[in-house]
Amino acid sequence: MGNHLFAEFYKKYLFKEPIKCIDGMVFNPTYLNDIAECVFIGLKKNLSGIYHLAAPNIFRREEIAEKFMRYKVSNYPIEVLNVKYFNLVEEKPLNSSLITTKFKKEMRDFSFTEMDSVIKIFWGKVDDGEYGYR
Repeated sequence: MGNHLFAEFYKKYLFKEPIKCIDGMVFNPTYLNDIAECVFIGLKKNLSGIYHLAAPNIFRREEIAEKFMRYKVSNYPIEVLNVKYFNLVEEKPLNSSLITTKFKKEMRDFSFTEMDSVIKIFWGKVDDGEYGYR
């Protein structure tokens, strides 16, 4: 199944545990297949330099958790907690979204997979037994 955001949410679902999110945390989650395709296109275009490859939509973590869980159940327990609750060893930025302006200029014709579609793909793999759980 891997170690990624949806795997984390899915494990919480399996064990009927609430999903806990840091209050105010925002990011732009991106489908790994899109990243791979962008790298391939960038190589074909002979691009060089630093590009932030990320989907343009920025979400709060609890928004993604709600979207993810709503695909299977309504009103799954999602707790939004102050960062201090998590007792992190190192400080974590509340905004880890990437500015993708330079990338968008070069890749105008590329469209990232919408998050709802990525969620549907994940749950489809679960339903097909790809992750060993149903």
